[in-house]
Amino acid sequence: FTKLGDAETAAKAKSSRELAESQMPVGIAYFTAKGEEDKIAHEEEQRQLSEETMSVATRHFHNRAEAASLASLGSEQTEVMPAAIQHFTMADRVLKEKKRKEIREMNDSPPEMSSGQAYFTNKMRAELERQAAEIQAMKENPPAPSVAGQHFEKVNEARKLEIEEMMNEPAPHAIEYFTQKARDEKQRQELAMKASDEIPYESSVATQHFTNQQVKKAQEMDALRSQVKDKEQVEPLPVDYFTKLGDAQMAAKAKSSREFAESQMPIGIAYFTAKGEEDKIVREAELRELSGQEMSVATQHFTRLAAEKEANAREEETENMPAAIQHFTVADRVEKEKKRAEIQEMHDNTPDMSPGQAYFTNQMRAEKERKAAEIQAMKENPPAPSVAGQHFEKVNEARKLEIEEMMNEPAPHAIEYFTQKARDEKQRQELAMKASD
Repeated sequence: FTKLGDAETAAKAKSSRELAESQMPVGIAYFTAKGEEDKIAHEEEQRQLSEETMSVATRHFHNRAEAASLASLGSEQTEVMPAAIQHFTMADRVLKEKKRKEIREMNDSPPEMSSGQAYFTNKMRAELERQAAEIQAMKENPPAPSVAGQHFEKVNEARKLEIEEMMNEPAPHAIEYFTQKARDEKQRQELAMKASDEIPYESSVATQHFTNQQVKKAQEMDALRSQVKDKEQVEPLPVDYFTKLGDAQMAAKAKSSREFAESQMPIGIAYFTAKGEEDKIVREAELRELSGQEMSVATQHFTRLAAEKEANAREEETENMPAAIQHFTVADRVEKEKKRAEIQEMHDNTPDMSPGQAYFTNQMRAEKERKAAEIQAMKENPPAPSVAGQHFEKVNEARKLEIEEMMNEPAPHAIEYFTQKARDEKQRQELAMKASD
């Protein structure tokens, strides 16, 4: 169907070309045919020239490619269309061909028009023929121009003559004067530029001043560089020096905070806190030992390699900090340390307050002490609960007793069954893991 469509398109193009050739003048048809012949001859000349200039290897592979292309065209077998697609496509093409034939018949033998349609169609055609005849007659015998047309034609001719005369006349004295003045000014500027190029340029006082400032600044920079070179070399610091210093300061603050908390902590809480930390250390050691016993030989090997690698990395020499970063960082830390010492000194030796500040500060402290005393008194001698408070206290106690009774009751059979089943499954998985190890 693709080839059939290409053939139909080629036939339509051929008929359109033949119709155009029959309608075009003889000269255009001649030069069109000559252009096509020249194009074919030019392409053939280009092909021959390319074959003459190409190398032996290129000609060999070119001939092989043409032979392979011809062989493939002659030996390939076209794939057969599926039966279902062929059936429905044929039916559709038959239907389209039938409609195309009906349209062609209507174009070749149009049906008779009705009386009204024929009347207006003939009237329109007669009007078009009359207008075409009038236009052709006006082209062959154009009418004489009107009086106004003749007048403006004479005016335009006279205007053209005046413009030609003005163009041929010499320029006025004013134009010549300003033209010569512009030429003299241009020549004067060119001479001034030439003279300025020949005479050395002397800079202004301001320019000389700033130039001297730049020279002086460069001399000061050289002096500073020489002083820096004469100074003793600063010992380089590791890259993580300030990080470790900050960590040490944070650890010292945490230690002081912990010691202060332990000093304020009740004995029981301190005892159980210390016991919890000890139990945590013991539990981690037991887990580590149990993990070492249960892990395979390969895991033990790679764990030992990782530990050795980490130890070697710690022993490796740390990279030194760049000198510029070290210089400015040390200066900044000295400044911050100075400010921190001043603030600490102010905390240790508080300066005397003004009378107003001392008055309100003492009043605030007295108010805080009074509130703390009231809270302590309420803790030691709590007020009697209200009726509602007593009621809800009884309700809470009854609820607690119910919860305790429910917790002491034996579990239902279903819960016991699934709990025992989960334990058995866990024990089976542990035995299977142990057997696999």
